[in-house]
Amino acid sequence: MKGFLPPMIILLIVFLVIMLIPIVLAQFSETFRWILIAYFCITIYFFVRRFIGSGLLTYVITGILIYIFVVRLFYLFTAMYMIYLVASLGLSGILIFGLPRGGMGKKAGMVGR
Repeated sequence: MKGFLPPMIILLIVFLVIMLIPIVLAQFSETFRWILIAYFCITIYFFVRRFIGSGLLTYVITGILIYIFVVRLFYLFTAMYMIYLVASLGLSGILIFGLPRGGMGKKAGMVGR
């Protein structure tokens, strides 16, 4: 098979494996699950605090979000968070390493001259 489909299937399998690794580890290791839960709680707290600031409302909204995402939707949230990490790191890698070479053409080699 040639074309677009085989690389996309391989990419889809890679993303599914990346999504499933923390779920499988959390299933077999209770310690890893609690570390992951603590990390998610801290991440949600800092996310809410960045938008609202410190105060009682921050704790209330954080508690609600932790209950929804960490307690009720743990497996879905874990998988989506892993995809978010892969996408954000991949995008930042493209921005840091890819744009100066490809985006500026031949002028990129003339920096500092």
